[in-house]
Amino acid sequence: MKIAVLDFNCNSVDIITVDEAFIEEKYNGEIEDFLTEHCQYNLDMIQWMGPIAELSLDMTEQSFEASDFVWTPTEQHIEHFKTKKSDCSQILEILLVDERIFGNDEEHLVVMDFYDGYAIERRYDNHPRLILLYPTTEEAKRWSCVEEKVLSYTSCKTEEDITPYDIALAHGVLYWETEL
Repeated sequence: MKIAVLDFNCNSVDIITVDEAFIEEKYNGEIEDFLTEHCQYNLDMIQWMGPIAELSLDMTEQSFEASDFVWTPTEQHIEHFKTKKSDCSQILEILLVDERIFGNDEEHLVVMDFYDGYAIERRYDNHPRLILLYPTTEEAKRWSCVEEKVLSYTSCKTEEDITPYDIALAHGVLYWETEL
């Protein structure tokens, strides 16, 4: 188990890794006894927490951005789609749910050409196509809140695994072509 100790005496944060059985055997399971007798902390000069489930070091202000972050396309993203700056595409099926577009909250299977930052529905008739806008791969790498949502929403393990399709799954915003 890990125990975090905020030591006011030394102005430090200590992370102690200790076997729970050791504390149970030597100190009758009492963490405070372990901290005072074994580690020599003065309980009046510390705050402690444990066992720690998750340890996050080197956090920045971006670490505290909302986990419910919702990406919104800007004029720049719409212009990127309109000028079709990406020339490499991948044809894939995607399940989309959008009550505004489809009139219900059911899944709809759509075949789309996926580019970096947008996807275009494959259609062979004169009906308006669906357009899916999402952050580019460069934006996903630059904005930790975008990347984190992609990593948690998909099977990607690292940022190197992220494809435009993965970004679309996590952040895609759906439009009719005529809306743009």
